Amino acid sequence: MPHTFLEIDLKKLASNFRLVQKIVGAGVKVAAVVKSNAYGHGLLRIAEYLAPLADYLAVDNFEEALILREEGLDLPILILGPVEKERFKAALNYNVEFVLFDAADIEPLARLASEINKKAILHLKVDTGLSRLGFLPEEVLDIVRHINEFSYLKLEGIYSHFIDSAANLVLTSKQLRAFQNLLALLQRENLRPPLVHLANSGGVLNCPASYFDMVRVGGLLYGLEPGSGLLPRMAEMGFQPVLSWKSQVAALKNVRAGSLVGYGGSFKAKKPSLIAVIPVGYADGFDRGFSNHGFALVGNVKCPVVGRVCMRMSMLDVSAAPEVKKGDEVVLLGEQGGEKITATDLAGFIGTNSYEITTRLIEGLPRVYK
Repeated sequence: MPHTFLEIDLKKLASNFRLVQKIVGAGVKVAAVVKSNAYGHGLLRIAEYLAPLADYLAVDNFEEALILREEGLDLPILILGPVEKERFKAALNYNVEFVLFDAADIEPLARLASEINKKAILHLKVDTGLSRLGFLPEEVLDIVRHINEFSYLKLEGIYSHFIDSAANLVLTSKQLRAFQNLLALLQRENLRPPLVHLANSGGVLNCPASYFDMVRVGGLLYGLEPGSGLLPRMAEMGFQPVLSWKSQVAALKNVRAGSLVGYGGSFKAKKPSLIAVIPVGYADGFDRGFSNHGFALVGNVKCPVVGRVCMRMSMLDVSAAPEVKKGDEVVLLGEQGGEKITATDLAGFIGTNSYEITTRLIEGLPRVYK
């Protein structure tokens, strides 16, 4: 086994997926969001495992879609981010679906689709308040009519994205009403696309009215908290973290009181201490912000990070686990004995969210699937 690796529990992934299906009901499709290397869990293996379960896969860009298509995955793939014009032809040939958020792309895409005799399948992005990508609601009717002028464009879907469906239900309701009003207008004009989607992980938990025809779910599939305070509720519902991050003790060192530990001498031992060196650092995705601030599990004990996190090494004070020896397991994320460290815990140490913790885990870290 490698000195440092990620352990991915595919049974928990499947269980989380089925929980989402149970929550939203049989009539609602589920798009499994596998963007950003499947939130750090490994794009290809996760997508292959979810393909028989999911109705759609959602990725960041054409490069991710290409990986999946070249491995033979044939279910619908939606690219959530921009596609460069020079990639339009390849994307059409690989039968991936586009998000449309810029009217300037309509005619070039239609011309190219006509030239190669391939329909471009589009999902129109609506900006209901996030102010990121998408058309304003008042622009949508004219855009839909313009799309329908081209026989090689098919408007398959329309969607928007919540600002804070995990915590701000007032704002979520406001966005939902704006989206519903737009859908009603399109329905009156007989222009409603067949696939309407709005709910993300937070929406699945907090806003059943946003399910529509499909939900787009990432965080919940991986057992990651989509917003502050939801983890206890997720646990009660049966969602489980899929990923554990494990390493081992590479060396042990007894230091005297007053000894400095690590670069810059940022930690000074107040008493004789047992220090464990582990082969994990910020180059792996273990943030430098954990310096003198984070914890890891050793010998079923939560042991503090001491000194600065190095590029490929970090130090732990394992004085509370005196039986520890070289080669013993270290858990940076996951469970050991009766103790656990969640992605939410790690995020809290450095002021970020659980998604950033897992997505920054480098692709070079070995991933072991079970």
